[in-house]
Amino acid sequence: MSEIKKEDIELVSRLITAINQTELAEDFILDFFSNSEISDLAERWQIAELVSKGTPQRQVRDELKVSLAKVSRSAQILKSERKSFVKVEQLLKRENEKEPH
Repeated sequence: MSEIKKEDIELVSRLITAINQTELAEDFILDFFSNSEISDLAERWQIAELVSKGTPQRQVRDELKVSLAKVSRSAQILKSERKSFVKVEQLLKRENEKEPH
């Protein structure tokens, strides 16, 4: 895999942070990402959610029907110094609390 350029990360980050509407986000994702890229990201998030809740990796593998290597790789996200999973999960929880029930 080739090295990711800092400029590319900055550009994608600006694009993501500029989108503050769900419908626009969905349209953007459908226009710019392939079906497999969307599925891969969703799958990684689901794996990270389950592992963060303490679900054993082999159980995650069986529930989501993915390889143990993929579960292990996605679980590494939780150990990242950037803590992006935890931060985004907290943002999502706050957003869900704002929504009327």
